[in-house]
Amino acid sequence: MEGHKINFVSRTKDEQEWFLWLEENGPWSDDAREIKIRLKAMQTRLYDLIETLLEGNVAKPFPQSKGCKFRVVIATTGWPPPAVEKFVVGFDKMLHTHPVVSVEFAPNEFASEVKVVFEDLSYMLSEKLN
Repeated sequence: MEGHKINFVSRTKDEQEWFLWLEENGPWSDDAREIKIRLKAMQTRLYDLIETLLEGNVAKPFPQSKGCKFRVVIATTGWPPPAVEKFVVGFDKMLHTHPVVSVEFAPNEFASEVKVVFEDLSYMLSEKLN
């Protein structure tokens, strides 16, 4: 996974579904321009990671993951603005419906399915601190 930082890897007990966790930590700006810059960087990171996954680079250190379902989890902290979740949901939809992207990033022998999901950990972390 040369150069593509995955913060955490987890799997289901039966090893049929794998989770690649990407942290997007706060603080988050209220400025629309700054949010757009962060989302663009997140988009690049997602494309790079999915390409790496489909090229078999996740299966190298985790051979039992080959051919399984994958969830790329954008895990946020710091109370992100609604635009972040909207972006992640839209990216996943585009990944499966865009006429060019859905072909270029189609499932293959290394990943039978790829979904991108949003998980805001801000609430969980703030509860833990109290």
